[in-house]
Amino acid sequence: MNNTFELISDLKIGHIVEVSGTTIRVELSGDVTELTRTHEGRVYPIGQIGSIVKVHFGRRLVFGFVTLLRMRSEEMVEQVKPIAPDADQRLMEVELFAEGIWNSTERNLHFIRGVTTYPLPRQTVHLLTREEASEIYSAAEGQQRGADYDPLVPFAHYVGADNGVGSRRLKPTFHVEKHVRKRHLHNLARVPTGWGKASKPCAELMPIQRESNRFI
Repeated sequence: MNNTFELISDLKIGHIVEVSGTTIRVELSGDVTELTRTHEGRVYPIGQIGSIVKVHFGRRLVFGFVTLLRMRSEEMVEQVKPIAPDADQRLMEVELFAEGIWNSTERNLHFIRGVTTYPLPRQTVHLLTREEASEIYSAAEGQQRGADYDPLVPFAHYVGADNGVGSRRLKPTFHVEKHVRKRHLHNLARVPTGWGKASKPCAELMPIQRESNRFI
């Protein structure tokens, strides 16, 4: 059963306590004893810097990056306030960056960069599943399913302890229209020595150069 972008209680991790522009502060729920959640056989970290969380706002979804995780007691120390006995809550700061509308019938995410719909205090915050992350990356780069032309060109694959089906789906890609066809655009490849910084891009770009009959 596919429940992409549905409101699932297992993925709830806390609620919003403060909204300041595109920055929100989230207090983790009391039942979050460990900074992980298990959903459909996968373990998702909670509060990992750079991870994406979502806020359901009717049919609209608001997405944000986790930028900070701390104890409330640490904040009280910085503010020179006495530490209350119940000041052991964990606070998470999230930077909102986009929103979207999920069409469950066509299984398509309408992705909108920037935020126009701001969440409110007491609204719940949920983790993002790998399938949902894949939908965000595809929608953000304008990938059209079923089309003959796919602007996303894979150039590598993830390696490591977690090398399952989910990690193989999230292949590093570059966007042809953004990184190749524009003039005077520089690209930086940062990988260890011997990993193919020169040979792999050349192998990917040569067919594009032959097809377009122009120098890249």
